[in-house]
Amino acid sequence: MCAALTGEVQELGRRNAALDVAGQAAPGLRKQCAALTKKTNVLLELLGEKTEALEELQADLEDVKKVYRTQLEQVLGHHAHPQTAT
Repeated sequence: MCAALTGEVQELGRRNAALDVAGQAAPGLRKQCAALTKKTNVLLELLGEKTEALEELQADLEDVKKVYRTQLEQVLGHHAHPQTAT
């Protein structure tokens, strides 16, 4: 029984030492986590801005395509139906 208690005390001592090591690492890990969170938030904001700019450019491109098609139809329409001189 004495040996069992001694073994249990030793195991608890090992666990306590491991927890001390983990506890000492916690503040550094919290700082790393905060820095990564901040960096992630900045990157997400930049991604949102780039996505918005991309959507605006895609809309502009569609507008340019419509104008081009309209002009092309007008040019082709004039060639297909030339006006006769009177």
